[in-house]
Amino acid sequence: MASSFAWPAWAGDVLAPPHWSSDQVRAARPLAPETALVFDVRVEETGGPRGSQVQSATVALAPTFTQIVEGGAHTLHDHALCRVFTWSDDKPIFQSVSCYALPAFLGMELENRRYLARVLAAAEGVKAAADPYWPEAELGVQDEAKDRLQRRDVPSGAEYRLDNEVVVKVTGVMTPLSAAESRSLARYFAHQQPLHPQVRRDLKSGSVLPARLEIQSRMGRGDVRKIVTITNPRRVQMSPPLPPGLTSDLYERARAETVFGRGVRQALAGIDGKAKPEKPSFDALLASMKDASSQGRSSEVMLLFFAMTQQYGGEFSGPRGQTVRTQVIPIFAKARADATAGMLWNASDLAGDAGKPGDREAVARSLATATDLDRMMFGTFRYVTYANLFRMTPQADKWDPAIRKAMPQDLVDNYWMHIAAYPWAGNVYKDAGDTYYAAYDPVNAWLAFDLGRAIDPDWRAGVLSGLAAYEDKLRLAEPDFF
Repeated sequence: MASSFAWPAWAGDVLAPPHWSSDQVRAARPLAPETALVFDVRVEETGGPRGSQVQSATVALAPTFTQIVEGGAHTLHDHALCRVFTWSDDKPIFQSVSCYALPAFLGMELENRRYLARVLAAAEGVKAAADPYWPEAELGVQDEAKDRLQRRDVPSGAEYRLDNEVVVKVTGVMTPLSAAESRSLARYFAHQQPLHPQVRRDLKSGSVLPARLEIQSRMGRGDVRKIVTITNPRRVQMSPPLPPGLTSDLYERARAETVFGRGVRQALAGIDGKAKPEKPSFDALLASMKDASSQGRSSEVMLLFFAMTQQYGGEFSGPRGQTVRTQVIPIFAKARADATAGMLWNASDLAGDAGKPGDREAVARSLATATDLDRMMFGTFRYVTYANLFRMTPQADKWDPAIRKAMPQDLVDNYWMHIAAYPWAGNVYKDAGDTYYAAYDPVNAWLAFDLGRAIDPDWRAGVLSGLAAYEDKLRLAEPDFF
């Protein structure tokens, strides 16, 4: 019986966190057989620095998943859970990646290539940059739908010309397709065989499975010719093919004795309810804050205030918000007068606002040398503040090298340092993810985002809430990927 299951993962829901086993994934979605269009595909690439390359795979297009099998290597796009799973026949582990990572990267890369094209054009004294078709074709994305090519019907198909050059040719008919199958075909090409969106739109509306596509590419590496040949189409009943008994590779990565490994290890322990020390309640933080204030430990008061706002920000505006503010604000105001506590507050202010005036280098030096804070509850938040200050300061790379040397060399490790000590607040995962994102690493960006949403039940009250809107925007902008 074919499945009509549809479960869009909108509004920030993480329906299958990256640490889940394949058994947990399978339990989270229907496993009833679906009617899948299955075909064999052969991709031959010539030209370019790699010479001739040939790849063969079997593809299955079903309503809620796409499977690609190349020998013993498996890729499964689970459209119901918004995950991409990869595994091989000879290993008991698998990788789970957010379905948002690829379209997010492609959009960034398109803008980056446009920028580089403008720079090169200006350097060469050329009025116009390279034709926008080429980067759009190689990446398979556009900012807005525009037809760059002249389409012309030819016997058994169509060809697409850029000026006088045929850059894509689609020929042959293997089998008619339903509207849903055509959409699944476009989704396959978006993920696995990038085509210019104009051609992909035609495939989606064309209602046939073509036999052959000839694609010309030219992206700074010479002319590359790709021939995609499709054979042996058939329709079969298939259940989602993720096998049982696989463990997330994240647990293997977490065993590494690195800053990242220790941070992920503690995050996973927190998600599993095994982290030590245990997650403090808001009332426990408030009691500790009052005790520290009564004994004049102002730095500790400020750190506990940060812990409250990071972990339980909703308490300040929730049902007992007035009572909470009445208790907390006087204690905070008293502590702020202390030199170290005041430095921490000023650092937090500067780290959150790139336009706020202040001696940012001096504040960064104070954070880098305040090693005594690491022994206090939430003291490693200094690493988070430092990293955010660095990211929000133009020309921070010109600071005294001794400052950077005193802190983790990889900026994102500052966040994992804090997570290793205090893994429960979602905001720091957003900071880590944003740092990866800015470094063109969307896979690890969404790993951090998803871990934050898995460990912090109140993530919607913090900065991670904005991520949900961005993910929904990606779905609307690039529907072929979802």
